[in-house]
Amino acid sequence: MALKSLKKFLTKKSIETEVNKWKAIDCMDYLSKHEKDKSQNHTLKNKIEIVKKRFATLGLTEKDGKSRREALKYTLLNLGQLAKFAPKSCQDPKPNEWPLEEHQKNTGVGLWKNGYDVVQFLGAGGFGVVWEAKDPEGKSSAVKVTCGGD
Repeated sequence: MALKSLKKFLTKKSIETEVNKWKAIDCMDYLSKHEKDKSQNHTLKNKIEIVKKRFATLGLTEKDGKSRREALKYTLLNLGQLAKFAPKSCQDPKPNEWPLEEHQKNTGVGLWKNGYDVVQFLGAGGFGVVWEAKDPEGKSSAVKVTCGGD
């Protein structure tokens, strides 16, 4: 039993050592390729969890919008997938609070991806969604995201 625990520890430690050298883009590429793999063994599941933790600590929630945009620039993840890494403030409101159309969802995540620090959801209409957000320079304003139409 002790030998099995030691093997898991060594494997986990070696995975952490490897993953700690990765950049955000490496984490995102790995997750987009392996996260939905149905035949995950214990080691792969461990690695996915370690990569998620590393990804979360790589500055994607920092105030510097430029580094966030750069880190996310070549991502293979769509906004729906990226939503699980984004701060709660830019995730869409619960359906019972404000029902959004499918094309209006993840607009806050899109703003966050482009460097805005999203404060809160303000409202939505037929052609857009409005968020309170700070631009990369830190100026606060309401930002409307147009979702079609004019």
